Amino acid sequence: MKNVILLIFVFISALTLSAQQIPDCQSPDNLTVSNLTATSATLNWGLSPGLDVPTVYTLTIKDKNRAIISQDNALSVPYLTYNLTDLTPNPTYIVELTGNCNASSSGFSSTATITFTTSCASQPAPYIQNFDSLTVLPQC
Repeated sequence: MKNVILLIFVFISALTLSAQQIPDCQSPDNLTVSNLTATSATLNWGLSPGLDVPTVYTLTIKDKNRAIISQDNALSVPYLTYNLTDLTPNPTYIVELTGNCNASSSGFSSTATITFTTSCASQPAPYIQNFDSLTVLPQC
């Protein structure tokens, strides 16, 4: 009988219980970029666990120095995907996406961030470049 009680005590003391609070507002999760071209990109994301689904999103587009290029505070996206258009060929962009659940009084979610660089614009043929005077090769 002693061995059984000792075994139960060891088993119970080896268990660790933890509790995590579920956030009020679901956050954009696994933010990715697809269909990347010189002037457009598609954002895709999922939602982390939470009590409320965002009704709108805040989408902020920044340059590589973190200066805001554009911001939309009431982006309504029903399918967890959004097409960015009118981008400039070849710079690096930083995109931040935050869910807004204010309609249900649970506030804002945490922010998902992704960095990407658009491709170079195509050049009409024939394209001629004189590299004689260059000290650094152009990116595009």
